[in-house]
Amino acid sequence: DELGAIEQVIPAAIDCLAPGGRLAVISFHSLEDRLVKQAFRKAAGLSRSDDTFDHMPIQYMVPVEPPPDPKVKILTKKPIVASDEENQLN
Repeated sequence: DELGAIEQVIPAAIDCLAPGGRLAVISFHSLEDRLVKQAFRKAAGLSRSDDTFDHMPIQYMVPVEPPPDPKVKILTKKPIVASDEENQLN
């Protein structure tokens, strides 16, 4: 159950981070991507008013009221994707 593993591993990995540590996650399809984004949003203290807004960029999220102590700071607002040149080289 890969999707279930993602739901368990991301929060566990976040809990293992040292202060200032970084966690990078590579997802290969939209179901994985959604779970990863949700886990990071939750750990960052961000929330959406409705699950239908999964497609919304993180910068449109609002802090949970009252704001919890965030475990992480999200460093990238958009996914990092390969350039056309990098795709051609691969």
